[in-house]
Amino acid sequence: MYLVNQVYSFMYEHCMGVGSEKKVNQEKFRATLTGVLDKTTLRVRGEDELWALMWDKPIYANQNANKATEIIDRCVAGHVFDDYKCIPGDSDGKTLAGLRAPTEKLLRIRRLAKIFPRIHKLHNDAVGILEDWDRKNCQDSRLENFDAIRNLIGVPPLKNSRGSIYGELHELRGFGGITELHMLMDFGFPVCKPDIWVARTTQAYAEILADRHKDALESFVRARYRKFEVATLTQARLAQHPEYAFAIIDFLIRTQLDLQDQLLSTHGIDLQTRFRAHRFADIVIAKFGMDPERAFGLVRAPIDLLSSGAYYDRKLAGRHPILAKLANQIIAIKQQSSKARKAPKTDVK
Repeated sequence: MYLVNQVYSFMYEHCMGVGSEKKVNQEKFRATLTGVLDKTTLRVRGEDELWALMWDKPIYANQNANKATEIIDRCVAGHVFDDYKCIPGDSDGKTLAGLRAPTEKLLRIRRLAKIFPRIHKLHNDAVGILEDWDRKNCQDSRLENFDAIRNLIGVPPLKNSRGSIYGELHELRGFGGITELHMLMDFGFPVCKPDIWVARTTQAYAEILADRHKDALESFVRARYRKFEVATLTQARLAQHPEYAFAIIDFLIRTQLDLQDQLLSTHGIDLQTRFRAHRFADIVIAKFGMDPERAFGLVRAPIDLLSSGAYYDRKLAGRHPILAKLANQIIAIKQQSSKARKAPKTDVK
């Protein structure tokens, strides 16, 4: 079975708890995932719909995902940020109390609201161009050339992104590249965040299989970016070159995702609609190594069940040898990265 499908199946069957809790969490997992895919499918959007996909992104910056989700849910219930023209103006951070740097995060939401009309226009203009490509020729290679679509919205490695949707977001004070790409990913474009877990999982997968798999990944990415090396896939490296992360997801959906998987069909997960496969692969691979996330129904991290530790399941690891190797290799990569960060720097004279 393809890697992305294996990880999805494993999470669904083994990371949702036991008994009645398992059934509840499996439905939550399936419903949450399909909900994300439905909500973030690329299309022309009205102001309210697009704003709803944007305002929460500053909350995730430098913040535990579970805590961020808790605060976001509270704001949604209270309709705090429903209207981009009427953002709260308190200066003591009460609106976002419970977050790190709540005042600064509120300021970032206000800055985002200020340029939102331009973002809305640029978004719908870009979607209109893609739809025009569709109308002119349904076999138009540009629709399958993800880099051409990324150039359209201005993301790296494009050097001059002025006048593009990414360019507008990139000019916002206090917004980093990850937040900008998170927004564009939620809009439905074929991009992703330069996520450390996507890097570690893909790197580990390449290393534990035969050399030809590693070579396939490197060849795929190097065809576009000649300086790419799978051995240098660190968070810092991806932050400098988010285009590597885009290419990695392209590689996964081209070679490690079965769009016709019966389990996906049974769960009502449609990956044929444009660019949904990118979002699906990104979510599934990222969550393989992340901490449990109850909002998704995940009460155990796959990596905890498959590698030595408090929740290690030897029989389960034995039935899923590739995923078990993957989990342990990810931990090894993580430990190596940690040692490298902590190692004392030597002055060179």
